[in-house]
Amino acid sequence: MSIWKLSNVRQQKASFSWGHNAGSGRCVIAGGYVSPGNVDTIDKFNLNSSANATDFGDLLAANREAGGANSRTVGLFAGGVSPTTQIQSIVIHTDGNAADYADLTQSTKGPQGFSDNVKAIFGGGEGPSGDTNVIQSTFISSFGNCVDFGDLTTARDECSDSGATNGTRGIFSGGHAGGRSNVIDFITNATAGNAADFGDLTASKDGIKASQSKTRAFTLGGSTGSGSSDIEMVNFASTGNATDVGDLDSARQYGSACDNSIVGFYAGGNNAGGMTNSITTFNQITMGGATDFADLSQSRNGHMVAFSDGQGGLSDFNIGREEYPEYYKNAQTGKIAILGPGDTSHFNIQYKNMHSTGNCVDFGHTIGIRRHAGVGSDKTTAIFLGGYDPSAYTNDIETVIFSSKGNAAVWGDLTTARNHSGAMGNSTRCLSHDARAPSEVTVDYITWATKGNAQDFGDTSVSRSQAGSGADATRGYLYGGATGPSELASIDYFTIASTGNATDFGDIGSGAQNNAQGGSSSTRGVHGGGYNGSDQKENTISYITIQTTGDSTDFGDLTVARADQAGASNGVRVGWFGGDGDQTTCDFVTIATTGNATDFGDTNIAGRNFRATGEFHGGINA
Repeated sequence: MSIWKLSNVRQQKASFSWGHNAGSGRCVIAGGYVSPGNVDTIDKFNLNSSANATDFGDLLAANREAGGANSRTVGLFAGGVSPTTQIQSIVIHTDGNAADYADLTQSTKGPQGFSDNVKAIFGGGEGPSGDTNVIQSTFISSFGNCVDFGDLTTARDECSDSGATNGTRGIFSGGHAGGRSNVIDFITNATAGNAADFGDLTASKDGIKASQSKTRAFTLGGSTGSGSSDIEMVNFASTGNATDVGDLDSARQYGSACDNSIVGFYAGGNNAGGMTNSITTFNQITMGGATDFADLSQSRNGHMVAFSDGQGGLSDFNIGREEYPEYYKNAQTGKIAILGPGDTSHFNIQYKNMHSTGNCVDFGHTIGIRRHAGVGSDKTTAIFLGGYDPSAYTNDIETVIFSSKGNAAVWGDLTTARNHSGAMGNSTRCLSHDARAPSEVTVDYITWATKGNAQDFGDTSVSRSQAGSGADATRGYLYGGATGPSELASIDYFTIASTGNATDFGDIGSGAQNNAQGGSSSTRGVHGGGYNGSDQKENTISYITIQTTGDSTDFGDLTVARADQAGASNGVRVGWFGGDGDQTTCDFVTIATTGNATDFGDTNIAGRNFRATGEFHGGINA
């Protein structure tokens, strides 16, 4: 029997023998110009089908001449015609509008951009004082602003979205540097520093676009003073001048381009007949001429930005830990907590860095009003369960991806409409209970591997509203709550893998407690705040050992007594967020120790009655 080494696998992938770089074929085209102005249009199409492009969503505002970079899941639309510092993001596999992501180091029109799945890098463009040579970068999953990377060999603009990478080297080509340029620069993605000379294009051009395979970078079309149809190629591994390897269907400029590593495409822009909606493709292995493929939803130019989840710069091996030790050294698991909508922020989703005592920031919006919605998660995905708007409860389930700032998408439906739901689960299932006390006892569940409607799981021991909840890898639990006007001390638990009704776990040691939110590690559940049996606000924190039934034990105190707060865990810390009177207060404790909570920053929006979840809570962190 043959044994494959990891090096063999990498070599096979580099030689294209394993298909289209593991992407789904989905491509997204954003922004551009249609007379008389810029557009906010985002289209999508699939390179595995010749169907025409359809609507994906909208940019935050009409824009063109931005730089683009994407991982397998997230596309970044950076800068624009104004110029601006704004970076917008989309989730490639989830139709919807763009969200505000972060900022460039300076206002920039038309930077070149690319990504190796971990780091997005942008270079050149027009800055506040004219053409710029600035190279800047950000780690895509950080939601952080760009930082300085180095400088190009020369300042240049008119090169929007024409960078290319094989995941190791990045290439910047052509543009306008006091005149059209033939300069090709390169950098090593993992090492900040100035660009070096790579070679020259066959002619000085601006308005070009780029695509890439694992071994080659291609420049497409552009203008030498008149439109060009040339497809030029360089090999990433060896410096040198570009060679002409084929032609587009006609002279093209000011459109957009990307690839799935094997097939490159050019979409929109101008051809000899003027503005076009044509999408043409060409084979990046055999090279040669381009052929007609499909059409965009509208004819447009203006240097649109193109994304593909299979572009040649991406790695199937989640490139990063070896290449970026300085980032991954500090990028522990369990960084992100998601805070859902509440009474004063009916659509708003917030993000909290659980490793930092800094403030929460905006993440995106839900589709509908989700006041009092439950929130659950696995490692990658958070879901919003039910909720309430001014007219009715809802059974809708919406979803976001932790690594991708943006708006929610549809997941499915709960078995009943509800609010104040407690979520508890592991990496396979998420359970949710109907908290419309005093009448409802329903518990249902979703399976993370399959989007769709929830299924019946069993019943709680008693109808309980505003219960705390948590889980380890095998058990989920509901902590206290209220039935009508009466607070509860009881704790229910469920075996996540097998459907059935709740089993008695024990009681809250300090007595009845409603809205005692918190979270769990793989061993402990920690909960605090809420209302006690006398309807007074509590600052008490207590904990349970999830695999050992019995009453909870005193842990410490919150910084201030409060109720209607959210709670979330990353498996190491539990945080509490906001609360009654529309607070911004955030506290945290370290789960493995006991003691009082300390300050954890502030919420982005003052609020109450929202729920939260962490990407590496106790049900996952096992």
